[in-house]
Amino acid sequence: MATTGLASSAVSKFDAVTPPKPSSLPKAIVEQLLINLDDRISELKSRKDGGLDLEGLISFQRVANYLAAAQIFLRNNGLLTRKLEQNDIKRRLLGHWGTCPGLNFAYAHTNNLISRHETDANFPTFIFLTGPGHGAPALLSTLYMEGAIQKFYPEYPMSREGLESFVRAFSMPGGFPSHVNAETPGAIHEGGELGYCLAVAYGSVMDKPDLITVAVIGDGESETGPTAAAWHAHKYLDPAESGAVIPILHANGYKIGERTITGSMDDLELACLFTGYGYQCRIVEYGEGNSDEEHDIAVNYNMAASMQWAFEEIKKIQDAARSGKPFDKPRWPMIVMRTPKGWSGPVKSGGNPIEVPLPEAATNSEEFDILINWLESYHPRDLFNTDFDSSQPQAHDSGNMAAGIINEKALRIIPKNQQRRMGLVDETYRGFVPLNTPDWKDFGHEVNKEISNMKAIGAYVAKVVEMNPKTFRIFSPDELTSNKLDDCFKITHRNFQWDPETANNGGRVIEMLSEHTLQGWLQGYTLTGRHGLFPSYESFLGIVQTMIEQYAKFVKMAMETKWRGDVSALTYIETSTLWRQEHNGYSHQNPGLIGSFIALPRHLARIYFPADANTSVSTVDHCLRSKNSINLIVGSKSPTSTWLSIVEAEKHCIAGASVWGRFSSDGGVNPDVVLVGCGVEVTFEVIAAAAMLRNQGIRVRVVIINDLLILGPTGIHPHALTQEAFEALFTADKPIIFNFHGFPKDISGLLFSRSSHIGRSRIDVLGYIEQGTTTTPWSMLRLNNVSRFTLADMAVQRVIRATRRPLPPPSSSLAGPSSTILPSTIPKDAPEHCPGVESDLAGKTDACEGCPNQSVCSEGPKGPDPDIPLIRERMKSVKRKILVLSGKGGVGKSTFSAGLSWALAADEDCQTGIMDVDICGPSIPLLMGLSQSTIHTSSSGWSPAYALDNLAVMSIGFLLPSSSDAVIWRGPKKNGLIKQFMKDVEWGDLDYMVIDTPPGTSDEHLSIVQYLKETGIDGAVLVTTPQEVALQDVRKEIDFCRKVGIPILGLVENMSGFVCPKCKGESQIFAPTTGGAEAMGRELEIELLGKVPLDPRIGMTCDKGLSFLDEFPDSPATTAYLDIVQRIREILGDA
Repeated sequence: MATTGLASSAVSKFDAVTPPKPSSLPKAIVEQLLINLDDRISELKSRKDGGLDLEGLISFQRVANYLAAAQIFLRNNGLLTRKLEQNDIKRRLLGHWGTCPGLNFAYAHTNNLISRHETDANFPTFIFLTGPGHGAPALLSTLYMEGAIQKFYPEYPMSREGLESFVRAFSMPGGFPSHVNAETPGAIHEGGELGYCLAVAYGSVMDKPDLITVAVIGDGESETGPTAAAWHAHKYLDPAESGAVIPILHANGYKIGERTITGSMDDLELACLFTGYGYQCRIVEYGEGNSDEEHDIAVNYNMAASMQWAFEEIKKIQDAARSGKPFDKPRWPMIVMRTPKGWSGPVKSGGNPIEVPLPEAATNSEEFDILINWLESYHPRDLFNTDFDSSQPQAHDSGNMAAGIINEKALRIIPKNQQRRMGLVDETYRGFVPLNTPDWKDFGHEVNKEISNMKAIGAYVAKVVEMNPKTFRIFSPDELTSNKLDDCFKITHRNFQWDPETANNGGRVIEMLSEHTLQGWLQGYTLTGRHGLFPSYESFLGIVQTMIEQYAKFVKMAMETKWRGDVSALTYIETSTLWRQEHNGYSHQNPGLIGSFIALPRHLARIYFPADANTSVSTVDHCLRSKNSINLIVGSKSPTSTWLSIVEAEKHCIAGASVWGRFSSDGGVNPDVVLVGCGVEVTFEVIAAAAMLRNQGIRVRVVIINDLLILGPTGIHPHALTQEAFEALFTADKPIIFNFHGFPKDISGLLFSRSSHIGRSRIDVLGYIEQGTTTTPWSMLRLNNVSRFTLADMAVQRVIRATRRPLPPPSSSLAGPSSTILPSTIPKDAPEHCPGVESDLAGKTDACEGCPNQSVCSEGPKGPDPDIPLIRERMKSVKRKILVLSGKGGVGKSTFSAGLSWALAADEDCQTGIMDVDICGPSIPLLMGLSQSTIHTSSSGWSPAYALDNLAVMSIGFLLPSSSDAVIWRGPKKNGLIKQFMKDVEWGDLDYMVIDTPPGTSDEHLSIVQYLKETGIDGAVLVTTPQEVALQDVRKEIDFCRKVGIPILGLVENMSGFVCPKCKGESQIFAPTTGGAEAMGRELEIELLGKVPLDPRIGMTCDKGLSFLDEFPDSPATTAYLDIVQRIREILGDA
């Protein structure tokens, strides 16, 4: 057995990858493109001084590979100090083993390169980034070996107990995740979503002349669009001012289940590909030897020579540029590393060698035996000093590698200088340096001056560029001039090294038409301490939405990781916005990124809508000076009036929103209506509408919002207004009309938790409603109902409704309702089940009896509900809608609704949804196992939670801070929420929707009928128990259905008997005294769909949120449910 091999041949997997088919390229010509290092390798082998610490390199890899495998598999006995038992194996195996040995190999050789040169004071700093997904076991292993884990996580010292704890912690609660994230020392890249590593690596070395980043790119990752573009990144790297990247393509042949593109290319094809990208391509390939040990030796000599070659080539390029004689189109080095997938892993594998090779090792004796042999093949007793005094952690701070839990020979290639170790480089976790900024007031403008907001920003940003020549860059997709930021070119240039006009001039602007690459550069640049700005067209900045979300996750975790320092804010400017893209048409009209920012971790996100030049410059100044945040500024490049003075703009931006007194009645005191603007163009319409209303004698308060997230729930976002401040700004009881730049739902979602939220009739939200085309700017406003005329008309309607007082006759410039004189105001304490003054049932329900405004409501003017078309459009994708009703509580209605939904969804092809409108008693989240779920908003609406892939759920319970919180709402608020569930939830295509209603007949039932009558209700299922007290109330429910025209599908008698969980026998413990539901059905000519007996296991599954039908398919109750579903399908003609 080889003592220096990475693993014994008994468990190696070196012959498992079929070589690529040879290409038809002319070998004699193309082969010259490949870098040949045979002479270097021979010289390295023949050096009398050893040349290469081969034993140290291979020992390092053996330890790292062993620790990676141990992290994946072992929860105990991590050092194999006793005989391994199946109980030592983790119950859930996570992490992708297949990529780990290759990552350890690359890390070892980067360490080897550093340690060979670390006494050279001019030798650059190295950091190491990995792209392959779920390869964290490898990186964590190498970081543990170099002492970075011990430094940042003292609970995992380099002792026997510390190593055992470290191995156990992988993918365990409170431990390390299976992919690299902000908790990983040395990381500046969130490893969850593939494709971004290479761009981040290039961003990290910009303006860092003494930094080299090694970026290992998985060959699966190399197939992603972002990586394909990022291979061009070296063409934007000025070697005089920046560091360098050594890209290593880890071509081990496979993704999770299929061959990779580069893994199926032969050497000639790879040479052509990467030479075309502009690289010098060196291939390091495993397989040059007659035995495993010879393979190991050959590939390590090859990689050592290749890394040294890459460093020397980088130095040549940089020395030439820094001496004033730069190379034209320098060809930077890159390495293709062909090593086997799962290198040193088992040959025989019960699972996927790319993920976990032995997935059943904890229960399968054959796999368990293979695992033992595999782990033992690394000879752990040779690698670890198991008799080391565990009370004395390994002393890495002094650079002493001679003593400790890990054998000294495996640590020799680790740099002695801590600052050289890649997990401890300052730039990766504490590189932040504040930006130098000018006084923004020097760039202000006089009130009423017309100027483009972006032009004003451009003058300020140009000064920032001048003041920060090496720590600030602008990343733009070829739009800087178009977006009116061209003042920057008075100070600096573009930076594109392959363009003779922009090469080697220190330009601060990088323009590339790949938003993904720009985002990656920006992340790498800022996470290593510098600052950047990303301006782009509003409609296309969303291309990097998921990259922003992944970055936000990284920063959130970084802020929660105590050893990480501050990071520069990422600032985006959305311009060329939808309201002025009328000439480019519908495709250029998309404000969807705003909703994505709202959904980011609340303490990170900032969304700003500066309304004029002064507020724009103030906002940009604030964003560029901020840290630990992600800023979105929505601006406009079209000239607009400067509304506020410099002093007013500063106060407005600090407050986040303010009353604009000069456009309000008497400064906004005692208004009849509040008009709110948020966005440049819609603010102009608010100001115009306010002037029209003031001419009509209506008292108006104009509120303009700069910081959108002040509207959010108190205590969730740091900028959110308290309820007292909210009411002081918007009033406590006056009508409010929001005129918003983006989708109305974004405002609606933010306001939902407010006591005066969007479900109440006093708040309306206008905004972009996807009515776009090639037209005029004015028509865009008119088509989307945000024009001054729409605003003024709606304001008149709302004032009449709210105050019931006469208004002056409208002038010809304002088409409003007739001057109806309406008496007395509606008191705040309306009846509990008040249907709302806009309802067709206003003044006509039982709840209205005794209300002093009953006659007012019943006789007042009412137009058609404007939300009905939206509801009709949203609900047309739902084929069948079934109400579940009960006459009283306690009969198991919600349990039946859940059971019915589980039963329908048992057919995987049946798309099912359940809507819980039992507002005051929302039990559906618990019954469906979704009690911890929350509502997620996107540009298409609210997204339901999913109990199964084909079972969507929506409930008020998802909106409550706690399941124990009481919902004490009056009728209008309840009805408003039901309306939102109808028009704002993105249900998708459903075959069946089950609607769980409150017990009895209440206003919620009336609302459901009112809102669904346009799209049709297929019928109701009435749930009762055998007792007469329940049957009497069901009779009332039947009468209700017949009065409002709801078809009754049938009755269900719940708790019809008792099922013994042991013998499965059924007892009639609730014997009906009057014949039960069956007799009542015969009397009223309503079909009995079925009887569901009470099985005590139903309660158990409900508490756990499980499907009773799946857990106990042999229960008589399960049979009853399935029979009922079949009968409902037959009645509806779906059987």
